[in-house]
Amino acid sequence: IEQASASHQEAQLSSGINAEYGGLMAGATANPMPAASDSMEGMVPMLEGLLSKLLSKEILHEPLQELHSLYPDWLEANPEHPKIEVYRKQTQIIKKICDIFNSSSYEVGIV
Repeated sequence: IEQASASHQEAQLSSGINAEYGGLMAGATANPMPAASDSMEGMVPMLEGLLSKLLSKEILHEPLQELHSLYPDWLEANPEHPKIEVYRKQTQIIKKICDIFNSSSYEVGIV
């Protein structure tokens, strides 16, 4: 009799959980999450703001100046490095960015 009672209680518990789960799922489908495209549209301005801050002169100028000053010595000391051409190209790019930041006509947002 105890086994039958335990079985009956488990069945009731299972039935209650299923009913509760069904109610939760019905509520979830009534108020679905926004579509991925909707949430992406809202993220674009946020990401643009974040990137503009990360790519600003205030953040980049000092580290790029340091790289620009250290790269030539490193390139000279490591002429046989397998990626030496990549690093030479990076040096040129860093120099161009530093020249832009250092120019008297540099204005935030206009480059």
